[in-house]
Amino acid sequence: MKYQERLCIIFMRDNGPRRSFRVRRGRFFLLMAFFACLPLVCGGLGWQAWRLWQENTALRESVLRFESDYQTAQATAERLENLEELLREEGVQGRELVLRKLASAEQAETPPPAAGGETAPVPAPEGAAAMGEGPGHEEFPAIDTGYVKVGNVQARALRGSKLRIALDLRNTDNQKLASGTVQAAVVTADGQTQETADPYAKAAGVNGQRSMVINLKKAEPEGWDKDQEKLPKAPAPVVWEVHVGDFSHDPQSGVSEENRGKYKAFSEKDTCLDGNTGNPTCMSWLKWLGITHVQILPMYDYGSVDETGKKLQYNWGYDPINYFVPEGSYATDPYHGEVRVRECREMIRALHRAGIRVIMDVVYNHTFSIDSVFQKTVPYYFYRQEADGSFSDGSACGNDTASERRMYRRYMIDCICYWAKEYHVDGFRFDLMGLHDTETMNEIRAALDRLPGGKEILMYGEPWAAGKTAIQPGYEQALKCNAALLSDRIGFFNDDIRDSIKGSVFEVKETGFVNGAKGLETQIRSSVLGFCDGAGGYQPSSAQQSVSYVSAHDNYTLWDKLVHTLTDSMEPDFGAYNEAALAQNRLAAGIYFTCLGIPFLQAGEEAARTKYGDDNSYRSEAKVNQLDWSRMHEYRDLAEFY
Repeated sequence: MKYQERLCIIFMRDNGPRRSFRVRRGRFFLLMAFFACLPLVCGGLGWQAWRLWQENTALRESVLRFESDYQTAQATAERLENLEELLREEGVQGRELVLRKLASAEQAETPPPAAGGETAPVPAPEGAAAMGEGPGHEEFPAIDTGYVKVGNVQARALRGSKLRIALDLRNTDNQKLASGTVQAAVVTADGQTQETADPYAKAAGVNGQRSMVINLKKAEPEGWDKDQEKLPKAPAPVVWEVHVGDFSHDPQSGVSEENRGKYKAFSEKDTCLDGNTGNPTCMSWLKWLGITHVQILPMYDYGSVDETGKKLQYNWGYDPINYFVPEGSYATDPYHGEVRVRECREMIRALHRAGIRVIMDVVYNHTFSIDSVFQKTVPYYFYRQEADGSFSDGSACGNDTASERRMYRRYMIDCICYWAKEYHVDGFRFDLMGLHDTETMNEIRAALDRLPGGKEILMYGEPWAAGKTAIQPGYEQALKCNAALLSDRIGFFNDDIRDSIKGSVFEVKETGFVNGAKGLETQIRSSVLGFCDGAGGYQPSSAQQSVSYVSAHDNYTLWDKLVHTLTDSMEPDFGAYNEAALAQNRLAAGIYFTCLGIPFLQAGEEAARTKYGDDNSYRSEAKVNQLDWSRMHEYRDLAEFY
């Protein structure tokens, strides 16, 4: 049989009479042509499918962007409606807010002042198109700042006591503001126009003077979406308090030089003293020590340190500027807002991977200065004032904020929930909580409880104030004496336990139970009960409200206090080995770890940390404040006891 005939038999089914060779050959070539064209047809169909998939992906992304923009617009509208209502209710005059875009940090300079020292008014460009729509909203033209022409600004008319604002975050080319864009706000209030930042800004330029647009998703470290999944069920907390810089400033910390004092120090693995893996430092030390929570001193954007790093500065950071933004001096690059966001998250991720939860130290009771974003936006609304018009000073910082006012209360709640959701923070410590009202604190607790896993988030604070504050009548302060008015899951530092064990923090030579005072057995018994017996003149709702401790960042370290009370000298040798102080230290730890409630210790207390008698080191040299890792291992036996 010929070759072609055999092929035809393979490719054709022929049950009829035998066909001619010519017919069979024709069908053979037809089939060959079909198979030859098949890849081209499949390729064409595949290309069409790929195009449809790309178009579908683009459409889906557009829908997601629209939904995100819509949700943002709704949230903004809700805040502004609340603001309008609050201003009307509380008799605050309307303000005019204008948001402007600056194309880059280089252009973000202060506008040239007009005659009289005020910022020059912003004229509308000739022929600019009207923007904005919706019930009750008039149309206004785009704004020309005199520097950068933008069309992302919409100022609303003021009608009586009402404030109407609309923001359209697009530039003159009708494009969204790019991540990294620097923003400023021009606010007209009481006849004066000045520039300020956005109170809700999520990122900022260096030193936090101007807000920055940021894509939070792109500032996520690898595996951020699954960060909290690996955390074990919340254990009974043991809290270890540390400053970001103190953790690794010491050259012997084992951390690379470029990351010392930075967020990234927490991400370095297997750090040790002098290359000896048997002497762990930093994260390796925390894993060995076995604490469950790390409380970090202020890591929001604060104003007392120059983030440019032109000179080495140190501060605890209790002077907030931008509440939603991480501090830039702890980042490897303070100029680009996304860097501090990513590196702060990396620090938290590193702690979580070690099975350790993170508590954030927050300061809402005052701001860095009265020249704040709050005062520039709505003057005098956010701060308490005395009858003579002066600012209330219960914080000893010159400007008590007014948590009882609904707008600031809402701001506090929004900010706390933001850090919990976007930074996976596991707890909050409130500075001078006694200045806030109990209603606000309880509403914050309720807002956290509504978050996924929110009931496991810790919440506690200082139940005192530095002085009398001008809180509005009808509100109760979150003081220790008002513990019963707070949720039983809002804790407070129990200074009665602290002072019963080691003596007053205000009288350096005053002793407590462990260092020689007589007749304190009853107080120690009450301490072990978390003062739930009412012996302190207040009644905790539960033992978990009581935070038991003997040292924190304030005042003397435990070691320095004990050394002071062992001698009459006002200048004892804090660095010397002292067997009596070691014994008292062990006894103090044994008592407060036995107390009902949450045990809390200052970083390094477990290894005889000294600040060489500096009882207020908030702006002392880094060398005074840093953990001395050589000393930590010199007193390893004491740490073993902890």
